[in-house]
Amino acid sequence: MKRLMRQQGDELKPERSEGIKLMRMKEQKVSIRNKQLVEKKRIQKVKG
Repeated sequence: MKRLMRQQGDELKPERSEGIKLMRMKEQKVSIRNKQLVEKKRIQKVKG
């Protein structure tokens, strides 16, 4: 039920949903980068 209301709100404010999409993409990129950094540190620990 909430989802339907949210979809209607997004249709009324398309620029808002675009902003949310951009934020999600940024968050995904950051989380991927963080995972890569963690992997590098882990590999360095194993080698060290």
